[in-house]
Amino acid sequence: MDKFLIRKGTTRTPVSRKVIDRQNGESSRIRNSPPKRGLSGEGGAPKFRKTSGTTNTKEDLKWRKLRGENFNCDYTVLYRPGEARTLLQTCEEELVYNTGDLAKVQIFGQFHNIPRKQVAFGDPGLSYRFSGVEVPARPWTPLIQGIRDRIQEVTGHKFNFVLVNRYKDGQDHMGEHRDDEKDLVRDAPIASLSLGQKRDFIFKHCDARGKNAKRAIDPVKLELEHGSLLMMNHPTNHYWYHSLPVRKKALGVRINMTFRSMVTSK
Repeated sequence: MDKFLIRKGTTRTPVSRKVIDRQNGESSRIRNSPPKRGLSGEGGAPKFRKTSGTTNTKEDLKWRKLRGENFNCDYTVLYRPGEARTLLQTCEEELVYNTGDLAKVQIFGQFHNIPRKQVAFGDPGLSYRFSGVEVPARPWTPLIQGIRDRIQEVTGHKFNFVLVNRYKDGQDHMGEHRDDEKDLVRDAPIASLSLGQKRDFIFKHCDARGKNAKRAIDPVKLELEHGSLLMMNHPTNHYWYHSLPVRKKALGVRINMTFRSMVTSK
């Protein structure tokens, strides 16, 4: 069951700094408590109309809208368990990840192996820069293009690039960062698809990081489930850092695909 939680801090934070979960036209604070069985209120798993197919249609999807101070995200379960399982298996069979210098990041002038596997796909000539490394896009494959088309269909947004990360288990992780906005189309959302092992996804406001934090703003923790889609809408990426921390008890493989609208040369 998906969980949208806010860690309880020692400092009381005004309601304006809390993230609000809006579903079915109602607003409520996200709570660290289980929902009553059968309810689709806060903390509950998205519900779907029963259909005879294996894919959730655009009309089937129930979006959870998370809102807060400069925080705007939407979450849904895009693929049903059977289809998500097939996609994960196909990814494991078909995807070949970067090696060598393309599998490293630069930290304080030194290059280190990234704690996960990575590869990118996209339109010709596109690449993504982060931590001193430029990752070029490989040509779209039928598998990745099909997933992209599905996400474009249900969101109404176009994407020309995707970064794929494979986490072999809970030891593989991603540190706190914001995506480089110079490479992204202004105000465009980022679509994040999760397949496999559930993992915690943490947001921290830029004013509330580190020992010299300017303000007390609670982090936001989301548990991203198998087959789920998270839309990080503007201006979230500008103000909030995100990470996938180590979780030693997470034993399964997770594959994440972040679809982006990259700036193209004129």
